Amino acid sequence: MRLLFLLASATIALAAEDYPPGPDSQPQPGVPQGEVKKFTFETSKLFPGTKRDWWLYVPKQYNAAKPACAMVFFDGGGFAKPDSGFRVPVVFDNLIAKKDMPVTVGIFISPGTVAASEPGKKDRSNRS
Repeated sequence: MRLLFLLASATIALAAEDYPPGPDSQPQPGVPQGEVKKFTFETSKLFPGTKRDWWLYVPKQYNAAKPACAMVFFDGGGFAKPDSGFRVPVVFDNLIAKKDMPVTVGIFISPGTVAASEPGKKDRSNRS
C-alpha cells in the first residue's frame, strides 16, 4: 500500500512538470482583472454546525443589468487562488477578454468543517 502511494505521488509530480501553465494561465497586459472576494457561511439548516469558506469571482466586464453565466467549483479554495495550479480567475480574465468565453461569475465552495465535539480533538471535514 505504501509503495502504491509513493508511485502515485511520483506520477502526479511528474505530470505537473509535464503541464506547465500556458499563456491563458498567466496575467496578460491590458486584460481587465476581475475581483475575488472571500466569504464564510456559518449557518446551515441542512448541516448544522458546519462552517465553510467560499469565494466569489466577478469579472470586470460583469454588468448587473445583463445576464451572466455562472460556474461552481467544489473544493473551491484551491481553484480560486490566482497562483494555484488551476488559476481559474486568471484564466477567466484572459478568456473573457478574448471573448473565448462569455462573462462568467465563479463560485468556489469549500467542503466545510464541523467543530470538534471534544477539546483537543481536530475539526472534521464535511464533504456531504
